[in-house]
Amino acid sequence: MKGKFAAALLLLAGAVAAAAVAVALRDPAGQRAAGPVVAPSERGTTGELVVYRSPSCGCCGEWLAYVQRHGFQVRDVVVDDLAAVKRELGVPEAVWSCHTAVLGGAVIEGHVPVEAIRAFATAPLPGAAGIAVPGMPAGSPGMTGGLAGPLQVVAFGAAGVEPFMTLERFAP
Repeated sequence: MKGKFAAALLLLAGAVAAAAVAVALRDPAGQRAAGPVVAPSERGTTGELVVYRSPSCGCCGEWLAYVQRHGFQVRDVVVDDLAAVKRELGVPEAVWSCHTAVLGGAVIEGHVPVEAIRAFATAPLPGAAGIAVPGMPAGSPGMTGGLAGPLQVVAFGAAGVEPFMTLERFAP
């Protein structure tokens, strides 16, 4: 009997955790709809960059304009709980930034230059779920200020976080 009770508690805990992950998303008209953090239809197609961001971040808008200037079609998704999106997409906290994007199933975290996005889309590292520029480095795409040194882009996935590419310069 103890085993059945423990199993029932685990199932209940799983259901509660799944319910807690659900947050309200805003559609382009600003209306809210209940559902999973990142609905399958929101994960993007090969040519569309779906960007999740907080409504209050200005540099996210600058990064959106940057990737659009470089030919990416962007869908801007404003969310109230960006941390839940990052967790659902498997972004390690060590590389979190202010916005998270998905391109054809690959996760792009933070102020990643278009050169790195294209390189990862063309030749992703085996087992990597995505790439990131951790934090919000000054001078990176969408951020003001001068770059203090080479920009480090990392890959992340089941194997953890590893270097992907280092950029001395990138397209403005």
